[in-house]
Amino acid sequence: MPVFSEILHIARAYADAPQPTRYAAWVGVMKRLCNAEAEQLAGDYANLFSLLLAVCRERGISHKAADSFRHYAHRVLHEKAVRTPDEEREDLACLCHFAQQMTGKPVPPELPLLRIDQLAPAPAHSAGTALRGIVTEIEGDCLTCLTEDGQNVCLRAKTEAMMQHVRKGDFVGVSDIREGADGKLVAGEIVLEPDYLIDVTALASCLRPYGNSPLGFLLSRFAPPPVSLPILLGNATNQFMAEALRYDGAADDAARLESIYRRAASQHFAESALSYAALEKELAPGYFQNLKEQFSNVFSTVGNRLCTDKTGQRREDMLVEASFLCPELGLRGRFDVMSKDMRLLVEVKSGKAEEFSGRPQRPRAEHKLQMTLYSEMLRRNFRLSWNNTEAFLLYTRYPMLFNERVAGAAVSDSIVLRNGIMALERALREGHVDDVLSLLTEEHINERGLDNKFYHQYLRPQILDIVRPIQERGGVAKKYFDRFLTFLAREQFRAKTDDHRPDSNRSFAALWRVDEAAKSLSGDMLAGLRPEPMEAAGRVESIAMRLPEGVDGGCANFSPGEMVLFYEEGGAGTPNATTRQLYRGYIESIGGDRLTMRLPYEQPAALFAPDSKFRMEHDYSDAPFSQAYRNLFSLLTAPEHRRALLLGERQPQADAAIELHGSYPPHLADVLLRARQAKDYFLLVGPPGTGKTNVALRALVEEFIEDRRRGLLRHGNLLLTAYTNRAVDEICGMLENVAKVYPEADYIRIGAEQTCAEPYRPRLFSNLAAAATNRRAVRSLLDHTYIYIGTLTTLTGTPQLFRIKQFDCALFDEASQILEPQALGLLCAKTEKGESAIGKFVFIGDHKQLPAVVLSPAAQTAVRDPQLNDIGLLDTADSLFERLHRLQMRSGDGRFVGLLNRQGRMHPDIADFVNRKFYGGELRPVPLPHQKETALPAPGADPLEQFAASTRLGFIDIVPDAPPQNNKANEAEADMVARLVQALIALYGRNGREIEPAESVGIIVPFRSQIACVRSRLQQAGIRGAEQITVDTVECYQGSQRDFIIFSTTISRPYQLDVLSSVQRIGAADIDRKLNVAITRARRAFFMVGNRTLLEGSAIYKELIAASECLNNKGIKTGKNNLLR
Repeated sequence: MPVFSEILHIARAYADAPQPTRYAAWVGVMKRLCNAEAEQLAGDYANLFSLLLAVCRERGISHKAADSFRHYAHRVLHEKAVRTPDEEREDLACLCHFAQQMTGKPVPPELPLLRIDQLAPAPAHSAGTALRGIVTEIEGDCLTCLTEDGQNVCLRAKTEAMMQHVRKGDFVGVSDIREGADGKLVAGEIVLEPDYLIDVTALASCLRPYGNSPLGFLLSRFAPPPVSLPILLGNATNQFMAEALRYDGAADDAARLESIYRRAASQHFAESALSYAALEKELAPGYFQNLKEQFSNVFSTVGNRLCTDKTGQRREDMLVEASFLCPELGLRGRFDVMSKDMRLLVEVKSGKAEEFSGRPQRPRAEHKLQMTLYSEMLRRNFRLSWNNTEAFLLYTRYPMLFNERVAGAAVSDSIVLRNGIMALERALREGHVDDVLSLLTEEHINERGLDNKFYHQYLRPQILDIVRPIQERGGVAKKYFDRFLTFLAREQFRAKTDDHRPDSNRSFAALWRVDEAAKSLSGDMLAGLRPEPMEAAGRVESIAMRLPEGVDGGCANFSPGEMVLFYEEGGAGTPNATTRQLYRGYIESIGGDRLTMRLPYEQPAALFAPDSKFRMEHDYSDAPFSQAYRNLFSLLTAPEHRRALLLGERQPQADAAIELHGSYPPHLADVLLRARQAKDYFLLVGPPGTGKTNVALRALVEEFIEDRRRGLLRHGNLLLTAYTNRAVDEICGMLENVAKVYPEADYIRIGAEQTCAEPYRPRLFSNLAAAATNRRAVRSLLDHTYIYIGTLTTLTGTPQLFRIKQFDCALFDEASQILEPQALGLLCAKTEKGESAIGKFVFIGDHKQLPAVVLSPAAQTAVRDPQLNDIGLLDTADSLFERLHRLQMRSGDGRFVGLLNRQGRMHPDIADFVNRKFYGGELRPVPLPHQKETALPAPGADPLEQFAASTRLGFIDIVPDAPPQNNKANEAEADMVARLVQALIALYGRNGREIEPAESVGIIVPFRSQIACVRSRLQQAGIRGAEQITVDTVECYQGSQRDFIIFSTTISRPYQLDVLSSVQRIGAADIDRKLNVAITRARRAFFMVGNRTLLEGSAIYKELIAASECLNNKGIKTGKNNLLR
């Protein structure tokens, strides 16, 4: 649909809808116009405002009309304004003017024309306020900003340093604006990219004895996670603090305190058992004495100094790990301990303060900065006075409780430091990697010229361990490292600020940038949650909440095991994640009208009163990106033979003398034999229904066990991993079956309870280690277990495992969903001796099914460097599986790639389309009994039942009477889905073959909102077990199957076709990976429901419809009659 037709369609179709509905749809049009242009731009943009100005600048057109529309739309969507009919017409004229500028086509007469001179000027900015805007001019110490409110504001920086990293075109936040003596406005803090929140701890860690430099942030990014006794002691101290806040006994009850200490110390040891086991040296006796002293010091400080009648604070009112977000400063942080009234803050440190002659004199500079910024965040977010908050640094080893005020200049200095980090990030995103990494030298980092014993023995080796590999990188390794460094910087920027995907609200900044209605509509926010009454007072570790009437938790965009943020709705001002105290929790269960959460730490029960209301939104963690950066760096330090293999500088090898132990069907035996003979790696391509996990993966595990029984292995250890917890659960189920045949095949799962299916929780290392009382017992447990499993993220984040175990082989399931920087951590892991921790690896996947999730547009991920193209790297969005597969296909050596081509899922009439279109006709049925069926049950008189009785591959054309207000829900399609389920139940029941809908029927939709719509229609239709029928997105259906799959395409607007269908050229075929997964979930029949006119805008969908038996919503067959064999 042309852009003006869509604008007019929105105006007419939603004429009677609430005003925000029209504005939200029109904003979507503006975003798509901008995104289409932005794919060709080199930069990344934190929000629509930044993107819009960049697009206008690139096109050489005025931004005024477009930005006027954006500004007023933002106010409407955030309920800050209601536009009159005349004002709305003016806003629409501004949008049309922008569309005309972008498309070069005239505005049709049905839409309003704009006269630029009629644009109302923005009000002048005043002192005492803050602003956010784009820097349009810089002259000396002055800058001019075009603000989000459409004003041009000239400001003078209060210091030269504040302007050091700011350049024209940057998006900035300016706070504490005041009027100078000359009448000009003076900026307090100028924050570069304020929506890119940096953790306070990470910022403070840049303060080092050798200098306070943004380069310290880069050093930390590449440094491996340390495992040391001081860190373990700090973890134990946090555990002791939680116990002290829970304690309700007498301070002199020695027996009870001793019991609490033993229990807490045992719990800490069990949770950190792998780290303790991996320590190089035995624990000195003094360590346990130190541990006990930390416990005593924490308890005495809490009881005698923090929670007393004098302070007015009670233990049960103290929060642990309280979280805050502060876009005004571009920071986020978590306080170790905070009182409910925010008057008392405590940051706990188990290490040393600055000492003189062995006695503590003052807090360390980085710790002092932490507390300063935490206090400032509270002041900014909640307008608290410095005088009403006491912030303490508790050094538990002494104990000392420091309460030092810091000059306001320290806040400004920290913002300058933060801006320096953002300038480095900007350069990396823009591809100026050499410019940044050339600064990463010892000379630049040691800016204070330290030359003492402590520097040379402790600090310098840490610096050189990072700096040398980076400065010595060369050849293809340098190009590879630099290209992926830019890719990761861009991905993280989008994840934090704005991913710019159509109708997406999943960037972290959406917490405060996107309106409540849009997030609720997309299922990314649940509001009006009411805590259930709790039996116990005091402190709680889990809570249950009721959803508002009519809201189904199963339809929301949240999953069990996910970490979420939630906050109270009440109080002054607009409730959002920046104006409220945040709590974090793991979802334990969600569905119907109820959800349960487990908190990382116990919190006061009084916070969750039954008469309060809460909102829940997605949390964001830097951890996956931090891990990816470390993984990428690990390539530079990997053993040479592994690095050369991964970079295509040496060919994989095979041992033709190896034979199979077991007997297998010929088509499987050939693949398994070549997988066993491969000495470096093997790529196992498993199309849908070919038994990747329960056939091929199991066979490889059993072959490994037979090798071990015969003493044919060097180490005798096997590692299994997958990208998702769901896939790891499936592998655990397979291993349980293997153990019935091979009793010695015990396994250990590395991970957390909240992300592990209940049947496999006894296999978790943390649970198995709970009975171990010392390092020797833990080592014994590890020595006697040789199969280990966990998600890729979890295993990569557990480097201590590879200090203890060396693996002969690693089996990667779902390998086609793993990006290269995600895979490198395990593949480049080293033992303490510097050897590869993993011998050979087998990737199992299908690069024609779901890809890895990537936020950057294709124009930015494409790789054009010939040297990188030569090693198969064409796109940074491809998986390592896909690149290695491409290399092997080029080489013509078929020894290291195998295809599972016997599928036992789809009836041949369903498989025919995907087999021809996506798999080159290579798939064959097993065949299983259902694949041999030649007839379906006899139907009754109902046309839909007759259609179901004559169809294996079907399409039902649905054209709604009126366009849906929510373009991610389609009630007309939902009605048809429910009718089709009823027809299937009636059809099979009539023929004495009753089906259980929950077991036999699966419904796939592209959007979470359609889940709610379909569920509602299923229940209204009175379908038996409707609440148990799985209705989910295609991403959640991968790995699942049903007899009957119904695919509700849902889309109602042309642009949504790009969301539904993403076509990629793989080999000689155009592959729609999502559609491939949707069709191949079906065993007996696949039905697609949608708007034919829209869907045929895609060549692949058009071909699928042509291959299907078709029906319109009136029950009339309109297309090919797909005759049953």
